[in-house]
Formats: sequence, C-alpha cells, structure tokens
Amino acid sequence: MTETATVNNIDGRTITVGCGGNESCKSCSSSLCNTPDQRVFEVTNTKGLDISVGDTVDVYLAPGKTVAAGFLVLIVPLILFIIGYSVGGRLLPAMSEGVHALFGLVGFAAGFGLSFLYSKKKRTSSLPEVLRVREKNYQEATVDGS
Repeated sequence: MTETATVNNIDGRTITVGCGGNESCKSCSSSLCNTPDQRVFEVTNTKGLDISVGDTVDVYLAPGKTVAAGFLVLIVPLILFIIGYSVGGRLLPAMSEGVHALFGLVGFAAGFGLSFLYSKKKRTSSLPEVLRVREKNYQEATVDGS
C-alpha cells in the first residue's frame, strides 16, 4: 500500500509525516491515514533520500507487515486468554468460572504485554518506508533589509 504524506520532522532516518485532510484523501479507504484531520505517524528513510521538512513523499507499508501487526495485537492476546482460561480450569477445577476467567484475563494482559514489548524491540523494522520524494518544498530564503 502506497500513501502520499507531508514531512513534518526529521530525526536521522526516522521521519515524522502527516497525511489526510486534503481532497485527494477523502476518496481513499485506507485506514493508515484517511482521517478528517491530518494524522501524524513515523516512517523510515532506508534509501537515504534527500528529504526536507515540508516535502511530499510516497510512503510504502508492506501488506505482510500490516497482517503481522494485526495478528500480534489481536490474535496473540486472544490465544493467551484461551490458554490462561484452560490452565485455570485444570489447576483449580473446583473453583468457579470467575476464577477461570481471571486466569484468562491474566493471559490476555500478558498477550498485550508481549505484543507491546515485541513492537518496541522491532519498532524501526516495522515502520513504513519512504519510497520517493514526490514534491520538494522549496522555500526561498528572505533577507530582512532593516
């Protein structure tokens, strides 16, 4: 998936961009940046392109990364909930369903914790990439004559 965004800030190879809020974005159904106002997110400049604040760039997010992120955030906690619920049922079979559900909730929370830690560790490798500079923002320097 390729999106067009405007560069807001540059910090080494990590770039903060914003998109949405213009006419071309209103017809798009992308959930990455199709918002009524401009959404800001981080991307990487793995190609070492000459990018300046205000430039318009094309940003690419690999579909596989999107699916993996969704799996990590949604499915892993659900699986750990089921495992926690089952373990609670086997360790304490005489206890109520509420106690089993509590074990499940602990597994659910552990799933979110693991997802968070994994995402934090792999943060830069999972960010969208800048493909190319679509339009440079050439601002003329003005000299104050007074």
